[in-house]
Amino acid sequence: MKNALTIMLTLLTVFWLTTSSQAQTFTGSELLCRPTDHSVTVNVVVNTALAEVYFEYGAEPGVYTAQTESISSVANEPIIVVIDGLEANTRYYYRMVYRTSGAPQYRPEGSFHTQRPPGSTFQFAITSDSHVNIMLGSSSIWQLTLTNIASDNTEFLLDLGDTFAMDNVTSESGARSAYLFQRSTTYFGRLSHSVPIFLAVGNHEQEEGWHLDDNGNPVNSQPVWGTNSRKRYFPNPIPDGFYTGNTDTYYALDGDQLHENYYAWTWGDVLFVVIDPFWYTTVKPFIGNTGGGEAEAGTGDRWEWTLGLAQFN
Repeated sequence: MKNALTIMLTLLTVFWLTTSSQAQTFTGSELLCRPTDHSVTVNVVVNTALAEVYFEYGAEPGVYTAQTESISSVANEPIIVVIDGLEANTRYYYRMVYRTSGAPQYRPEGSFHTQRPPGSTFQFAITSDSHVNIMLGSSSIWQLTLTNIASDNTEFLLDLGDTFAMDNVTSESGARSAYLFQRSTTYFGRLSHSVPIFLAVGNHEQEEGWHLDDNGNPVNSQPVWGTNSRKRYFPNPIPDGFYTGNTDTYYALDGDQLHENYYAWTWGDVLFVVIDPFWYTTVKPFIGNTGGGEAEAGTGDRWEWTLGLAQFN
């Protein structure tokens, strides 16, 4: 009996260790982006491969009348799914369904609103210069800010930059870490499941064109590392009929090679326009280290700043 009990306890221990080792960590919890009059995009990062993942959704809380196509995923690679075929001016509720094997598991419910028509009212939030891990930033204040936004019936958030600590990044993996850091439930993950996020680039994101030749090869430069990491973890709008924006491509950028750095759209009576004064400015137009992260001397000629011809027009 004693031997049988020992064997049983051993088997239970092995089973517990096995099931525990298969637990999923959502290193990038659900992030909504690119909302339109008929769709929204969901970006999720999980540390293990999933045999199946899809999203259920509907127009009432807890009542899911449709689902996306079922797909599989690779560990630590963003899962990007478009929930499409939606009605305009409607709040939808959704949840992620996934499994590694066996029975499916369910993520908490989130929600989003499709485009508002002219004449309607809505709330949105603007944040800027959180500076966590950069200079003068406060993690606790940033967390409180995001918590307040999450509880304020916010339709979407427009972040104006100096959010991702790229000043001292020296590798692609470092850039990815800087962006993924903000995806956690400590920061944007507090609200990104129900508040779509739009990004504008700040100077601390280090996407200035004058940094493209810092290492002798643009592929190994902060602007390329940063842009690719931003696209990977925080997809911004691309020109698609609903959004207008930058159609320029750059050979060192991933995927479609688009920048996703400037764009515009309408929501209700509001025209939102996001610009980027950094990528096309290829000569540093100021002297010194204003703002940090600037080793180059600079010209001191502020007329070197440019949006580029296409963006200007």
